[in-house]
Amino acid sequence: MQQWQVQEAKAQFSEVIRLAIAESPQIISRHGKEIAAVVPISYLREGRGHVDNLVDFFAKAPRMDLNIEREPSAGRAVSF
Repeated sequence: MQQWQVQEAKAQFSEVIRLAIAESPQIISRHGKEIAAVVPISYLREGRGHVDNLVDFFAKAPRMDLNIEREPSAGRAVSF
Protein backbone atom coordinates (compact mmCIF):
# COMPACT_ATOMS: atom_id res chain seq x y z
CA MET A 1 0.00 0.00 0.00
CA GLN A 2 1.26 3.39 -0.93
CA GLN A 3 0.80 6.35 1.38
CA TRP A 4 -0.09 9.84 0.14
CA GLN A 5 -0.22 13.19 1.90
CA VAL A 6 -3.62 14.89 1.47
CA GLN A 7 -2.26 17.64 -0.79
CA GLU A 8 -0.41 15.11 -2.95
CA ALA A 9 -3.50 12.87 -3.23
CA LYS A 10 -5.65 15.83 -4.26
CA ALA A 11 -3.18 16.87 -6.95
CA GLN A 12 -2.85 13.31 -8.33
CA PHE A 13 -6.32 11.96 -7.59
CA SER A 14 -6.63 10.07 -10.89
CA GLU A 15 -3.34 8.29 -10.20
CA VAL A 16 -4.44 7.43 -6.64
CA ILE A 17 -7.60 5.83 -8.03
CA ARG A 18 -5.71 4.01 -10.78
CA LEU A 19 -3.26 2.52 -8.27
CA ALA A 20 -6.06 1.54 -5.88
CA ILE A 21 -7.75 -0.44 -8.68
CA ALA A 22 -4.60 -1.87 -10.26
CA GLU A 23 -2.48 -2.60 -7.20
CA SER A 24 -3.77 -2.14 -3.65
CA PRO A 25 -5.61 0.28 -1.37
CA GLN A 26 -4.01 3.73 -1.20
CA ILE A 27 -3.60 5.32 2.23
CA ILE A 28 -4.16 9.07 2.74
CA SER A 29 -2.39 10.77 5.63
CA ARG A 30 -2.39 14.19 7.24
CA HIS A 31 0.50 15.33 9.43
CA GLY A 32 1.90 11.79 9.31
CA LYS A 33 -1.30 10.14 10.61
CA GLU A 34 -3.33 7.78 8.41
CA ILE A 35 -6.82 9.23 8.03
CA ALA A 36 -8.42 7.54 5.01
CA ALA A 37 -8.01 4.96 2.28
CA VAL A 38 -8.98 4.76 -1.37
CA VAL A 39 -10.12 1.24 -2.21
CA PRO A 40 -11.79 -0.32 -5.24
CA ILE A 41 -15.57 -0.63 -4.96
CA SER A 42 -15.14 -4.42 -5.11
CA TYR A 43 -13.63 -4.28 -1.61
CA LEU A 44 -16.91 -2.90 -0.29
CA ARG A 45 -19.13 -5.14 -2.39
CA GLU A 46 -17.21 -8.31 -1.45
CA GLY A 47 -16.95 -7.30 2.20
CA ARG A 48 -13.15 -7.23 2.32
CA GLY A 49 -13.25 -3.86 4.05
CA HIS A 50 -15.99 -4.88 6.47
CA VAL A 51 -15.28 -5.67 10.10
CA ASP A 52 -18.01 -7.42 12.08
CA ASN A 53 -19.10 -5.96 15.36
CA LEU A 54 -18.78 -8.15 18.45
CA VAL A 55 -22.40 -9.35 18.37
CA ASP A 56 -22.10 -10.46 14.73
CA PHE A 57 -18.76 -12.14 15.45
CA PHE A 58 -20.24 -14.27 18.23
CA ALA A 59 -23.41 -14.97 16.25
CA LYS A 60 -21.28 -16.52 13.48
CA ALA A 61 -19.05 -18.47 15.90
CA PRO A 62 -19.59 -22.22 16.23
CA ARG A 63 -21.58 -23.38 19.24
CA MET A 64 -19.55 -24.81 22.11
CA ASP A 65 -20.75 -26.45 25.30
CA LEU A 66 -18.87 -24.80 28.13
CA ASN A 67 -19.21 -25.54 31.80
CA ILE A 68 -18.12 -22.34 33.51
CA GLU A 69 -18.30 -22.33 37.28
CA ARG A 70 -18.22 -19.23 39.41
CA GLU A 71 -16.77 -19.08 42.89
CA PRO A 72 -19.73 -18.64 45.26
CA SER A 73 -17.97 -16.05 47.45
CA ALA A 74 -19.62 -12.66 47.82
CA GLY A 75 -16.51 -10.87 46.62
CA ARG A 76 -14.57 -8.21 48.47
CA ALA A 77 -15.82 -5.77 51.04
CA VAL A 78 -16.31 -2.22 49.84
CA SER A 79 -16.12 0.75 52.18
CA PHE A 80 -17.44 4.23 51.42
